[in-house]
Amino acid sequence: MAASGTDVSCQHTITLQDFTHFAVGPALFIIFILSLLEKRRNAKRCRCFGDRPGLLVPVNLLDGDEDRFAYAAAFGSTATSCLILFGGDYIPDNSPMWSQVFLAMMAVTEMGIDYYPFFACLAKKNSFVWSLIGLAYSILWFLVNLAHVFECVDASDWVFTGQPVVIQLPVLACLLYLVITFLIRVIVAILSTLRSMTESYTHNTDATFLIKDKLQAPHQLMKYHQAKHVTELLKGKHSSLPPILTSADCGSGLWNVLNVRQDPTFRYSPRITVTVTVAMLCLYEFGLLSFLTIEKALGSAKASLQNATVSSSMATVFGPGMYNQMKLLLHVGQMSWYAAFGVSSVVIVNYIIRIFVSYKVQLKRLMRGDHSFIPKHCSVLPRSKIVAHSLMYSGSQIAYILWGYYVMILSIFTSSMLLAYLFILPLLGFVSSLLLEPFWTIIPTVLVSYTVYYLQVLVSKKALLQNEHFCNSTTNKVRRVLALDNRRIFHNVSYFLFFYHILLGLYTCLVRIGKGILLGVVFLGRIDRSGLVKGFEHWDTGYLSFVSFLQVELAHTHPVLVVFCQLLMNGVRDRRLARFSLSQDGHTGSPYKTFGDVELLSMESSYRVRTRWLKAYTLIRNPALRQSQDSSHEDWQLQHLKAQ
Repeated sequence: MAASGTDVSCQHTITLQDFTHFAVGPALFIIFILSLLEKRRNAKRCRCFGDRPGLLVPVNLLDGDEDRFAYAAAFGSTATSCLILFGGDYIPDNSPMWSQVFLAMMAVTEMGIDYYPFFACLAKKNSFVWSLIGLAYSILWFLVNLAHVFECVDASDWVFTGQPVVIQLPVLACLLYLVITFLIRVIVAILSTLRSMTESYTHNTDATFLIKDKLQAPHQLMKYHQAKHVTELLKGKHSSLPPILTSADCGSGLWNVLNVRQDPTFRYSPRITVTVTVAMLCLYEFGLLSFLTIEKALGSAKASLQNATVSSSMATVFGPGMYNQMKLLLHVGQMSWYAAFGVSSVVIVNYIIRIFVSYKVQLKRLMRGDHSFIPKHCSVLPRSKIVAHSLMYSGSQIAYILWGYYVMILSIFTSSMLLAYLFILPLLGFVSSLLLEPFWTIIPTVLVSYTVYYLQVLVSKKALLQNEHFCNSTTNKVRRVLALDNRRIFHNVSYFLFFYHILLGLYTCLVRIGKGILLGVVFLGRIDRSGLVKGFEHWDTGYLSFVSFLQVELAHTHPVLVVFCQLLMNGVRDRRLARFSLSQDGHTGSPYKTFGDVELLSMESSYRVRTRWLKAYTLIRNPALRQSQDSSHEDWQLQHLKAQ
């Protein structure tokens, strides 16, 4: 499938594919400049060039939930490039087969380099230089895409005027959103600089004030929804946390699950947000291009048939029946295509929403310690494989959705054509009734099978089961006791049905195969549930990537863990601030201490006293530890003497 704007009748000054090749140079130059502006985190390894260049962090898809819409727009701007990768338009026509995989890897790397400056500049929210570079780069991409779609608006091969604008509209909206975001950041950075310059003349900015201000501003790990979650947990029975839902419970309360205001204790991660955003944009472009392409092909086929009928008098050469059958085939194909496209579009959009919901439901169950829905083979994998599979999730999810959409359209289209020609049209008399012969063999078998099945249910209910009931304590439902009555009838029925089900075994086997194919095709885009039988879920790479993604998210964004780490960091900050305050008082030589200083000093002393007391208590109660400590102390003294 060609991307938009690649039609032969429309000659562009520069195509999007050519621009992606050209943009590699500026992107690499921007990445080099930004890496020079970034300092290395671990400067002890190499103290050179002022701890530069440093490694850039384009986007935090793990626990960085700030500016999610900006990152979603940045990922959304890659939708057209993702479709080019999906359609294989980056591979030259004359390239050998063995080189295609290497060309694919080069195209993916090139795409990552092209869009890297967007994310790198978004990561530095308060920097004027980074925002200015991002503004210039986003304007360049926006103008090129805008010129590309408006250069051939009224081409002769488009279905309607302005077709490329409609197709590229989401990408243009994402690029425009990035331009506005970077422009606002530039203005805010300029105003912040002017305000700081003004305040420098009115406030104390000596070294002591700056160090103390730095000590009072620790890194904020905890988010509001995480603190809210822990607060509700500490309320115990009076907690207002929503109940644990399952995938089956989300049908009726779908809006309540999607509505963030209904649950302030949860927030969707940036990774699932950008994944769903890119999937929706790619689905929009892919669906619109497919619909317009098939519509154009059907129109051309009808025009060709009409021209052939007029020019060569097909009715006189082949007879009127040939022309009518060709016309009927095009009509049935068009109706089947409309049905396949409409049903597949509704189903796949519903699947994307369901994946969004399933992520929230399953992650909240994991947060509350419910791991029952994760298969054993998927949870006991080595940690390295879990991390590796989690990295595959976003790309795999988008690819599965697009391929599932494509396969579903083909399957529904083929099924509609077969149903029309093998059942509907023969009944209406438009085609020969000989095509109904397979149904005269299948329909009686189906009717007999279901008739006997429901007879079994009726006989079991009326004659084979005892009429006793009990109340289930877990579900509070009254159920019938599973106890046989009339055992002689049961033995006779089971004897005759033994041979009957051997006869119908072929039919039930084919039905099972058909159900497996149907479920495999319909649920191809749903990687939040496995398409394989129980016990073999770890063979499903897509499902394994989703489960691994959930486990990595849980390990790094669990509200209790994050809040606990934040409290530890706050405690370290308070102790450092206490030591700094005491050292400043000692430096100034003040003979008096305030009540706040005495409190800070007692807090530092209490920590040391408590630690020493716990150590002494542990050594007294554990003689083995005391002996090992004494031996280690003696070894340390011997090593110290040898060193001297």
